[in-house]
Amino acid sequence: MGLIFHSIIFNLHCNIRTLYFFTLQKVVAVGILYEVKQTNNRRQRRAKEEEIESEQRISLLERDVAVGTTTEEETTTDVLSFAVQKRNEDLSKKNEVESNKYLTNYEVIDEYFVETSSYKRGKEVFEKYGIVIWTGPPGCGKTLAAIHLIFENKAKIPKLAFRKIRSFEELSYIQDDSKYDRETLIFIDNIFDSHSVKSYLPNWWEKLDKVHKTFFQIKESKVSLYSVRFVITARENVLERACSLMGAITPILNENHRIDAKGLLEDEKEEILIKQIDFAKERMNVSIPKMNKDLRARVKNSEGPIGFPLCVHLFVCSDKYQKSGEQFFTCPIEYIKRQINDEIECDKSNRTKSLLFVLFFHEWFTKRGNSKILDLNSDYHCEFFLDYISASLRTNFEPFDFKELLPEAQRLVGTFLKEESKSSFKFVHDSVYEAVGAWLCETYIIQTAKHFPLEIIQNEAYENLGENTQAQTVLASRLFDETLNQRISQVFASKCFQQECFCACFLKELKKNDDKTVIEFLTVTNESSSVNLSCMFWTSWNNLTYLTEELYNLVKDKYSKPTSEHRLYASLHKEKYVDLPDYHLYVSLYGKCCTRKEDLLVTVNGKLRDDFDEIKKRVLEFEDEEGNTTLHLILTSESTDRFTSVIVEKLLNDKMSLLNARNKSRTTPLMLAVCQTKKRTEVIKRLMECNPKLNFTDARNSNVFHYCLSSCNDDETCAKYLNIVLQGENAKKNLAKDDSKGNTPLCTAAMETRCSRILSIWTILEAANDQSINTINEDGFAPLHLSINSLNKSTSKFAELECCVRVILLLSFGASLEDNPDKNQATECKFDSLKDIFEKPKDEKNMIHILDSLLEKIEECKDITGPVQCFSTKIRKNLATQIRRAAHILKHRQLDMAE
Repeated sequence: MGLIFHSIIFNLHCNIRTLYFFTLQKVVAVGILYEVKQTNNRRQRRAKEEEIESEQRISLLERDVAVGTTTEEETTTDVLSFAVQKRNEDLSKKNEVESNKYLTNYEVIDEYFVETSSYKRGKEVFEKYGIVIWTGPPGCGKTLAAIHLIFENKAKIPKLAFRKIRSFEELSYIQDDSKYDRETLIFIDNIFDSHSVKSYLPNWWEKLDKVHKTFFQIKESKVSLYSVRFVITARENVLERACSLMGAITPILNENHRIDAKGLLEDEKEEILIKQIDFAKERMNVSIPKMNKDLRARVKNSEGPIGFPLCVHLFVCSDKYQKSGEQFFTCPIEYIKRQINDEIECDKSNRTKSLLFVLFFHEWFTKRGNSKILDLNSDYHCEFFLDYISASLRTNFEPFDFKELLPEAQRLVGTFLKEESKSSFKFVHDSVYEAVGAWLCETYIIQTAKHFPLEIIQNEAYENLGENTQAQTVLASRLFDETLNQRISQVFASKCFQQECFCACFLKELKKNDDKTVIEFLTVTNESSSVNLSCMFWTSWNNLTYLTEELYNLVKDKYSKPTSEHRLYASLHKEKYVDLPDYHLYVSLYGKCCTRKEDLLVTVNGKLRDDFDEIKKRVLEFEDEEGNTTLHLILTSESTDRFTSVIVEKLLNDKMSLLNARNKSRTTPLMLAVCQTKKRTEVIKRLMECNPKLNFTDARNSNVFHYCLSSCNDDETCAKYLNIVLQGENAKKNLAKDDSKGNTPLCTAAMETRCSRILSIWTILEAANDQSINTINEDGFAPLHLSINSLNKSTSKFAELECCVRVILLLSFGASLEDNPDKNQATECKFDSLKDIFEKPKDEKNMIHILDSLLEKIEECKDITGPVQCFSTKIRKNLATQIRRAAHILKHRQLDMAE
């Protein structure tokens, strides 16, 4: 009995002891959490009184990691300390609260919404599928349409839960509330608009597929049973590009769900204008000057980069925008930028500049997936936020004054800003955000080049960069350093590279470095995306043809002889010796292929970087959706003739079958080469050296000669290309071949109305047989009649000269009106000079006299001299001289344009 008693007492003692320690642990944990929170509060109060040491602040620019998503008005340390305590349902609940708060900001403006035809179509799609996606350019009204539909559904369904989703992570908040007799409406505004979205597309696809499978797939026949519905907006081509990158369309983004929001009818524009004028008068207390009928018409007919609804809203809410008239609608960002400049220059306190500066970075920060609230009531909060972005921002863009920003923000509501909450504001639209960014980068070129985040720099055009060599050098140096930091895809996506002067400056800065650094630049791989390939992939991907070519020249120069650095680089390829110029050339070509077929990017990984044979194989076997090979692509690119001929030679050496490859339109590379407006003389020579099949025709039965003569190239270029191609085996036989409408190449030249074809016709007549000159097409017209008919309606003296010379050439080589079934119509021409030629069709002196008279009327012809083209004796020297003079003056003339 005693043992039992002692055993009970012992167990009780152990349990009490265990309970004591467990309780003690909880008390200590709570005490620690309380103390941590108290410490944080004290630290925040103290921070307002003391300046935080700069070395304790880690700027976003100095971090080489992605920015984390903050969920409260706390420091990063606070978030990391307490984020683990946040449960998914807490975040879900907070999202729902914030979503409804977001919606209340649109209650007033929604009262003035106009239900356009695109809105009504979207509503029908939503009711049918439970999903609608409005697409269009900025300001076209897609977001307002989505908000209006959401308000309508909330009015109809009292228990409707509304969520605004900003990231793929937030899709996990969606729950099936049907058991609570509650539906959920999801709103995603400007989906995939983030700059880093490419990295997250697989996550979006996975989440969206899961949502569709859970809430849509099993109920597709019963739309009314959907417990979750989607309203989405997207900018133009964003969805197409995302689907192309992923190689598939996730069901929620199905094309059946998409509605183009940009098309507006005339009466819809008028109604929008009336409603927005009412809004400005009733809600903004803005007096609108009376718009006369003529101004209203010009406003409604104006087209610009920003949609009509937003332009109207900005226009009526600002008397300064109204002064610019209809021009505001064609280039609103330029006017907004000027207005920003005027506001800042007029403000001697620097508060306007301070306000726009901090809001610009807050908007940028938000676009990167963060939700940190900016309190304009607190100057400390604004300063701390900028220092969080980068410790160098405030120092290098002074002067600032962040005190009393709230009244300044309230003053700019409507023109630039909109109020989100009592002390929180944001730009009224992305166009204002873009205008502020452009103004900053144009006003502080050097400072922004040094201190702005790369994500901002890459989206700025720096339009005045060419006038500032120092700024060019600074920006080039910054982007060079960022390349060495493996941020290649972002660097070469920068808009400044679209200026050739900047590319030249960048190359100059690159060449200043020693061989080791240059080699590092050329071989460093990208770490800012999953595509780990070197810089020539990215220059080609971004269509920077000049830069790609110059980098290739640099590669050849650096690796013209095997050096220790050369061997060192070869070691990156698993000790396999690689012909470096060829490697970089094929990497650049693969970039061109991926530009055309973006889903190839998904297949790129680190292993591909070191596998030259695989890169080469992909380039040589590439075909896009239209059946174009890599050779087709490079021939139609903006690359120079010399560089393109190098690529052509390399591709054909590695795969000769590309020479006669035909796309889905049955077009060969040679056909494309002869019709390019970019010079392709050396390219055509390279192709002809390989003996291409000249008898191949496309889907319209046109051959290479038809392509050459129907191109937009000037006459001299056409004739030059014809002479090169005519050297090919059995080439002359194909001059007699007609297309699907019975037109021979000579007929094609005779029908040309845009450009002169004198030398081209002359070249064909010398090479073709005599029978083809009177060959008629399916309409019964021979080249002589076609020459007259094509130019007879023009009033231009240049068209008259061209017509007369064509007729003289054809008559000189044996063309006859007698063989034409419609002789009377051929002689019923408009030009008197042409009638004189037909009266004496074999009188060469008369022809010379007529050409003399026509050339006398043209001032530019008086001093033209030059060698006569060497042709047969069918045309004598004196007449040939006049024809040559006419060909020279007409070479660059647009025949179908009135004088």
